[in-house]
Amino acid sequence: VHAGRERGSSNNQIRERDTQSTCGGGSNGRNKAVVSTQSTGIAGGGAPEIELSLKLAQYAATLSGVESHCIKAFADALEIIPFTLAENAGLPPIKIVTELRNRHA
Repeated sequence: VHAGRERGSSNNQIRERDTQSTCGGGSNGRNKAVVSTQSTGIAGGGAPEIELSLKLAQYAATLSGVESHCIKAFADALEIIPFTLAENAGLPPIKIVTELRNRHA
């Protein structure tokens, strides 16, 4: 958290602060789950994990047996990342992951 910065009264200010505190501190490699109201954005906040999860689940559906189950389990595990990011950012994780899934479908 940046010294002297307080949380604002609007969600956009909170999200901006959370993103800045995570990304601005060096190369710690962590993201916060941020859902933007703008039409453009930067891949992050769980979006790559959701996209990969959906693609892997589609691929798993074309397979059978143990391979299918393993790939599907890995796809499901990837969804933990955006869920945890949303939860850590103080956002409703189920709503955020559902919205990410819908946007990537």
